[in-house]
Amino acid sequence: MKFIDRTGQKFGRLTVVSVHFKGNITRWNCVCNCGKECIVSVVNLVTGHTISCGCYRKEWAADKVKTHGFTYHPLYRVWSGIISRCYNENIEAYKHYGGRGIIMCDEWRNDPKKFVEWGLENGWSSGLEIDRIENDGIYEPSNCRFVTPAVNGMNKRNTCKFELNGIFYDIHQLYNMSVGVPREIIRQRINRDKWAVQKAISTPIKK
Repeated sequence: MKFIDRTGQKFGRLTVVSVHFKGNITRWNCVCNCGKECIVSVVNLVTGHTISCGCYRKEWAADKVKTHGFTYHPLYRVWSGIISRCYNENIEAYKHYGGRGIIMCDEWRNDPKKFVEWGLENGWSSGLEIDRIENDGIYEPSNCRFVTPAVNGMNKRNTCKFELNGIFYDIHQLYNMSVGVPREIIRQRINRDKWAVQKAISTPIKK
């Protein structure tokens, strides 16, 4: 296929600045109107599938919230779930949240639209979950973020943590720091055999 130099061409909000080769695939380094850089395939550019760095989608979603209401937006369901966990004493999850003092700040609780708008402006995308940075803190802007389900799972209060040099790590993090010691062996060394954490992850398995 004949190579076409698209440097300087504009596609939606994106301006092509240089070519980006990776193997036999041609992509283009682009700069969005908002100033953010991104790499886009030529197919997505010329077909109009990608017209921005992602800012257009966020603005479109925010506009939908403002003009068509927000009760059908996924973030509204997130808000409803938090309200249930914090204030509905009849559900099982309450004892882990409202039952131990975890609540939602008044700004969000009294106006779910503000929560939805905050989420759109602070990294939410489909597939991410809300996470409290400080596990014993409440749901409020300064203590919340959006993370993958895997990260959220590691941050749960009942996830076992091990201290190493004053920092707490879960078993998956220790495995990644080890010399290839399986997770269960690390766990046995620390819990059953009472090894120090550093020794447990730095001692190779005997063949």
